[in-house]
Amino acid sequence: AVPPSEDSQINLDGAGAHSGRINPARDCKKKHSAKKAGPRSRSKRWSDNIEKLKKFKEEHGHCNVNRSLDASLAGFVNTIRSRYKTKQLREDRVKTLQDMGFSFNAREDKWDSRYN
Repeated sequence: AVPPSEDSQINLDGAGAHSGRINPARDCKKKHSAKKAGPRSRSKRWSDNIEKLKKFKEEHGHCNVNRSLDASLAGFVNTIRSRYKTKQLREDRVKTLQDMGFSFNAREDKWDSRYN
């Protein structure tokens, strides 16, 4: 029998050290993590999502996107709120959202609407 080549062996030791063997899970992560969005594509995604959010607001009268209506846009809105809370959202973007009437605290708005 011919011994398997080093390329066909899988690292099963779980130690995390690269032993020269192929580890499909690790190698897959490396391949996908190398594809990070550049500043231009992030800016384009931001603009596209803002346009989608503006259309959503025109249709529904608010920016509180439910996952059942648009999972992608709901994820974008949740990310915005999370970054705002941790002060990771750029001021120009905060201004854009404020100008369109975006609520950074959906729970507070829901509470206020019930008791006002």
